This record gives sequence, structure tokens and C-alpha cells, in this order.
Amino acid sequence: MKIAFFGDSITQGVGATDLELCYASQVGKMLGAEVINYGIGGTRLARQLIQSSSCHAHDIDFNMRTILLDKTADKIFFFGGTNDYGHGIAPVGNAGDYDEFTFHGAVNKLFSTLIGMYGKDKIVIILPLKRYGMNDIPNAKTGKYLVDYVEIIKYYVDLYGLKY
Repeated sequence: MKIAFFGDSITQGVGATDLELCYASQVGKMLGAEVINYGIGGTRLARQLIQSSSCHAHDIDFNMRTILLDKTADKIFFFGGTNDYGHGIAPVGNAGDYDEFTFHGAVNKLFSTLIGMYGKDKIVIILPLKRYGMNDIPNAKTGKYLVDYVEIIKYYVDLYGLKY
């Protein structure tokens, strides 16, 4: 079995004392699977109108990165959204948007693209983890809290019939 892990710093393994201890490697070991790790720290789902990070890689959003994914993977784990809350400057947008420059649109387009590549049964969505300030510090540009971003992801998970 081959599993692709598509995410940000947590998927990449930032903070793990060894890359073999990151969650993607651990899941691979538990399942006896080959792991392909597409984690890039600091990345966001929504495309930013202007470069908003000192690191260019942070502005390469998830939809841009789908062309890199191995289409022969047996499963794909998606884990993202926390950086849109933490340091994204894109508007949240509205349900049904399909424009990568809004969070709604980016999630909608990404899930649609992943379903086209893998089918629904091969996709596993991991919701953003709790983090410091998530309930009392809103995103500086959108005024939204982490729970708002999580609810948007869940909206599209339910809309597309995906697993999380």
C-alpha cells in the first residue's frame, strides 16, 4: 500500500525529534505502507493576493501543489487549514465559492480536485488541531477564529461525502 500525506508543517514533521517519529511515518509503519510525504511547513489552502510570508514556499497553496501528488497512491491523507487561520490574509468567502483566493473556494476546489484524482474512498481529511489563542485571538485580516475555519472544512467534507 502507498499512502500520500498532503499537509503543512505537522505533516512535514516539524517539531518531531526525528522524521521517523512524525505522524505520517508512524501511520505508514502501523499499516506497513510506503509513505510519500507532501508536507510543507507554513503553507495555506487559500491563495494569497500578495506574498504574505518571508518564505516563498508558504505562498505555494495546496491547490497549486496538487500537480505534484502521486496519482497511484492507495490513500491520501489531507491535513491543513491551521495556517490560513494563523497567518493567512485571504478572505473567508462564502459557501459554494470555487475561487482559490477565498478559504471557502480553496477548500471547495481542493476537495473537488482530490476526488477527481483519487475518488472519495481514498481520501481521509484530518481537521486542524487545537492551538494557542484559537478561541480568543481571531485572524488579524478576517476576524475569524480557528473553529470557523474548521467548520468550513467540515462543510465541504459533508458536502462531498468524505471521511474525517
